[in-house]
Amino acid sequence: MDSRASDAPLAVVDHRRRWFARALVRVAAVILVATAALHASGSAGVNRALSRSDLSPMLVRGFQGLWLQFSVHLVLVALVLWLVTRGAPSRVVVLGCGLIPLADTVQVWSIAGIFPGTIMLAAAAALVLAGGALLREPS
Repeated sequence: MDSRASDAPLAVVDHRRRWFARALVRVAAVILVATAALHASGSAGVNRALSRSDLSPMLVRGFQGLWLQFSVHLVLVALVLWLVTRGAPSRVVVLGCGLIPLADTVQVWSIAGIFPGTIMLAAAAALVLAGGALLREPS
């Protein structure tokens, strides 16, 4: 029996698994960008609250910068995830990137509790980690 013929069904399954893994990671990237947009949309309210506070100007600027930096951070992780799925995705890179929104979820949940942003972060982390788990490193 020809070994290539018996390997054909496995190749189809492997192709489908890679396609599904990429799809999960790309959906997670979109969720991260949406989360960044949701977070950035709160910037004006935060700036108003900070301007009414008695914090020093340096602390006000620091809070404003950190608020926007979180959104930038999510967009950069999403960009890396999207780009890594364009070629042969590296399992290590995808799983490493999945730890970032997972850590963000834990930190945000511990500070602000459960709200749409926390749920979006958790969903993105779960999708990235699931997608990464489905990937195999090239042999």
